[in-house]
Amino acid sequence: MNVLLVTTSYPLSKNSPSGIFVQRLKSSLDSLCSVDVVCPDDADTLDDVKGVWRVRYGLKKWQSLAHKPGGIPAAIKRDRRYFLLVPFLLVSMQISIIRHLSRCDVIFANWAINALIAWLPSIIFGKPLITTFRGEDVRNLDKGLQAFIVKMALLMSDKVVLVSKDMETALIRRFPDCKGKLEVIHNGVDSRLLEGGISAEVPVEGGRIQILTVASLIPRKDINTLINAIAIINKTSSSHINMVLNVVGGGELEAELQVSCGVKKISNNVVFHGELAPVDVERMYRQAQLFVLPSLFEGRPNVVVEAMAAGCCVIVSDIDGSRELIGNEKNGLIFPVGNAKVLAEKILSVTEDSNKRIALGNAGRDYVIRHGLSWSGCASTYYQIFDELSAA
Repeated sequence: MNVLLVTTSYPLSKNSPSGIFVQRLKSSLDSLCSVDVVCPDDADTLDDVKGVWRVRYGLKKWQSLAHKPGGIPAAIKRDRRYFLLVPFLLVSMQISIIRHLSRCDVIFANWAINALIAWLPSIIFGKPLITTFRGEDVRNLDKGLQAFIVKMALLMSDKVVLVSKDMETALIRRFPDCKGKLEVIHNGVDSRLLEGGISAEVPVEGGRIQILTVASLIPRKDINTLINAIAIINKTSSSHINMVLNVVGGGELEAELQVSCGVKKISNNVVFHGELAPVDVERMYRQAQLFVLPSLFEGRPNVVVEAMAAGCCVIVSDIDGSRELIGNEKNGLIFPVGNAKVLAEKILSVTEDSNKRIALGNAGRDYVIRHGLSWSGCASTYYQIFDELSAA
């Protein structure tokens, strides 16, 4: 079977974090079928990637609409002029799909906007269209443009895959007639993260607890709340000398967050690592006793599943997606969205009680194993859908 994967986010270089979960799913699908990728080109990558068809939509130096933290919406928010490139990108993507679709059996679109792009080619060539919705798709369903894109993607797709049950609930509530098209397939993790010891019980080097967050430094990730929590600990507890926050990821707020750390006098307790290659992110998981994700909203954050697989003690904000994975005091801790004071208390509760930290880390890994959250299992379920629709 030949699959054409259409996405606006995909890593074009070794160190790129853009759409890394799409690449990991594609790599697992490669053992079951042949997968070609259509995605936008970027402004920097020169080397070709086998099986990846990069779409040119402007001068090379202008191609910064996709692949950056936050994707296309964040790029347009940074600079409204990028909106002028959107029509060129959409048309160029559609032309590339048409060029490569004749030898494919199904179209696999990631994100709702790509379903709209791929729909006409799917009709012309009579190919089934399967679309995966992610967190950004289901947010703001009551707002005009987003609701329209999602509704049209639902109508145009033969099957719509969701990465969380919370997303399914939201879509059924908003578009009940499309219930029959929906299926939930959770993202997986690299099986290597399940190997070795529990990160929560890694010996504390130099007496310093290692706290990790992996996120694009954009507003919806709310890393500022985590930094404020570290500042509260620094100001009110002697424990501040025993912890360091490692921030992995880049984005528009990086400079602002670094300045904030200086103002709050916690620069010695916060390290900004920037964007790292996947193998280096894996190493960070293994070295961190705690993992924190303070997001304002998510679909189903794969970094949380990865941290659980590594055996980190996980602390997340009380939002859909994260709450689906973490049961408070069962396999992690939950704090109210934006509440730095409570987050500081949660962090202290597991830095000062190693037994609790290790128990939660073990419970997190057990959850991943018990629910079979691997990329190979994820790919197998997708393949069954591809096979059924292509044979219909």
